[in-house]
Amino acid sequence: MKWLLEADKKYLWASDWKDWALVRFSLLLMGMLLGVLVHKKAKKPVFAGTSIAFIATVIPVIYKYIKVGSTKSKIY
Repeated sequence: MKWLLEADKKYLWASDWKDWALVRFSLLLMGMLLGVLVHKKAKKPVFAGTSIAFIATVIPVIYKYIKVGSTKSKIY
């Protein structure tokens, strides 16, 4: 668990505003995905669009987290 906290600290220090915009946007899309589950009529097109957008925004965030968190150097 300690390595996960260290990776979090490294990611926080290596991130800029664009990274946080992607994180917030992907959380917004995840909320939209959960909201679509209520409405039956608009379920398929909205679910498909938000799923694609969510995956497209989460991949860069996860990639940078793994890249920064796996380094041995200390940034902070």
